[in-house]
Amino acid sequence: MLLDQNIRKWLINFFGSNVRFDEPMSKHTYYKIGGPAEAFVTPGSFEQLTELVSWSEEKNIPYIVIGDGSNLLVRDKGIQGIVIVLTKCLDKVSRIKSENESVIITAMAGVRTQTLCRFAIEKGLSGMNFALGIPGTVGGAIMMNAGTSLGSISDILESVNVLPSSGPVLKIEKDDIDFSYRNLSWKNEMIIPGNGDPIILEG
Repeated sequence: MLLDQNIRKWLINFFGSNVRFDEPMSKHTYYKIGGPAEAFVTPGSFEQLTELVSWSEEKNIPYIVIGDGSNLLVRDKGIQGIVIVLTKCLDKVSRIKSENESVIITAMAGVRTQTLCRFAIEKGLSGMNFALGIPGTVGGAIMMNAGTSLGSISDILESVNVLPSSGPVLKIEKDDIDFSYRNLSWKNEMIIPGNGDPIILEG
């Protein structure tokens, strides 16, 4: 067990009912399998998310970030440390116009892919039709370069905002991302401070 009583007390004080301990991951994965998460936290705001990440890094507590668990396999032993869920704190979609009059949609990482597809269709916008039927959230879709025979995320993505394990939010342009089949990597990892992958916030 990595989380002692002092750590658990801090989590309860900060997140209240939005933290659960020894939470079965089978309740939160598409395949309904997986042992318990030592702590399962659903931040209610972006500020809570950044505070949790900063605090976890400071305390050297391991954490993973998930959406709705559609592409997640968890072993029976469960997950040590903290599972951070983005579906509550990063759940907004907005429509903006770029300078050349083309329309760009910005979707936060916790938005479900099907919600984004419906948003685009309701606004009379094309581009997301290929993703109809793809489960999961926008953050996972970007990380996995989700797609079908009709197209993939790399075809429509312009940029992403990410939260490094240390430092401020960064905007990464499409040209700085290497896309491959159901995967992506950062062309210049030196521009992203801290250890490990940054958290995708929106794209």
